[in-house]
Amino acid sequence: MMNISDFVSLITHSRKRTGLVYLSEKHILDELLAHELEIIDLSTTYNENVILSENELYNLINETTLNKAVVLLNLEMFLSIRYQEPKYLSFLVSKLCQLEPLKPVFFGFYSKILYEKFKSQYLLSNATDSHFYEDYF
Repeated sequence: MMNISDFVSLITHSRKRTGLVYLSEKHILDELLAHELEIIDLSTTYNENVILSENELYNLINETTLNKAVVLLNLEMFLSIRYQEPKYLSFLVSKLCQLEPLKPVFFGFYSKILYEKFKSQYLLSNATDSHFYEDYF
């Protein structure tokens, strides 16, 4: 188990700069905020259709995180509708694992089920060795 400071540092200095976090307790989000990460709540920044193709969701994430160190919250809003569809998560995660953002991007999940589904796809990606996740701090 690693502490949050080490986790943020690991992601910040990685080539891919993306990480998954299960926000099981409020202190985890508070500690992420202490590292000057901007919180972006996708439920308030995007108020159009929540049923998005993997390309549309990828574009939303990419545009939202452009040149900012962020924690994206409420990705579940978009995933919960389609996560059981064959290949949806696989295609989305494959695209996200190709991201090489200039600043770190953390995908924060409140839902344990969706976190686990997303993580399992994340770990199947060929680029997994450059991406990180943390279950518990």
